[in-house]
Amino acid sequence: MSPVSTKGPGHFRCGCGVQITVGGLPAESDKRCPVRFKRGRCLRPKKSFEPVCERCAVKTAQAVLRSPRLCKQIADAEVAERYVAARSLAWEEQRERRLAARRRAKAYGTHVVYYVLIREGVVKIGTTSSLVERMSNLRLQPEDVLAAEPGHHALEKQRHAQFEALRIRKRWEDFTLTGELRAHIEAVAEEYGNPFEMQGWLMGRMREAEKDRQLAEAEQLA
Repeated sequence: MSPVSTKGPGHFRCGCGVQITVGGLPAESDKRCPVRFKRGRCLRPKKSFEPVCERCAVKTAQAVLRSPRLCKQIADAEVAERYVAARSLAWEEQRERRLAARRRAKAYGTHVVYYVLIREGVVKIGTTSSLVERMSNLRLQPEDVLAAEPGHHALEKQRHAQFEALRIRKRWEDFTLTGELRAHIEAVAEEYGNPFEMQGWLMGRMREAEKDRQLAEAEQLA
């Protein structure tokens, strides 16, 4: 780890080629990040320039803060320590949310409860096991899908009851898009990400489970 003097205090370059700014860590995560740490030492392959994830950026920054020599290159070590501590806590909270979302996803197969904008100010809340097919039947575009969360009819009924006051007509699945509903949709989108990618992940999990089941049956027959 060496300081990058041309960029000012707090900038460092790891031996693997990654540049880290202590006090302004990356906000986005890359699950395929090749950085690995062992006993505080970076094991990332040299000349590997893929994006570094937030978790590994935090670990790199912590390694800088533990080094008296490198810490002298930081304009304000106390501010950097507080920032790294805050980002580390944020990473752990994000990780817990993802694990909870993954556990929940496993329980519902490929079914999702979707929130789709059918016209200005009106959102349909429904459930399906195939978003692509459902949007085609509704003659809507993929960008009209605002969010989706793993769940089937029980969760759909729960959401309908939750926003009953916003229902446009009895027994319809159309709801007025108010600030309350918009805030809920944004929270779902933040937790589960792109609806189509999320359902694709669910389908992948189902295929893996089916392969494991078939393999177990074949082993029993053998």
